[in-house]
Amino acid sequence: MDLRKILITSVVGVVASFAVGIGFYMAYYQNLFASLQEEFPNVMNEEPNFAVGLIVTIAQVFLVAMYFDKSNVSSAKSGAINGAWISVAIWAVANGNMMAMTKLTNMSYFLTDLGISGVMGAVVGVAMAWMMGRLSK
Repeated sequence: MDLRKILITSVVGVVASFAVGIGFYMAYYQNLFASLQEEFPNVMNEEPNFAVGLIVTIAQVFLVAMYFDKSNVSSAKSGAINGAWISVAIWAVANGNMMAMTKLTNMSYFLTDLGISGVMGAVVGVAMAWMMGRLSK
């Protein structure tokens, strides 16, 4: 395991996650969360907690970088495929648990979020695989 390669790739993953995440947040999640905040003011934060989001993003991309290193994922195609399925798997568990225990989500949100998570995972996976490939030379 090459910790230097994993850490650098993780930084690239965090930057890519926030870059693509901001777009999806503004296009979809911002309005959704605003309506949920109105409906459930005691449950939803008025604004997302940036610190928690950053910690979760760092953890996710670090785990993906470790997987990419061990699995020799270093091409755009393999990065997109692996990034997408890993992201969908993570968020299927998180959203499934949320849907099972609260009234904050429904099947429409669940499926839409999985689609968005897959696209985000693919884009981030391409960036991370590219960096893995460059650092492997």
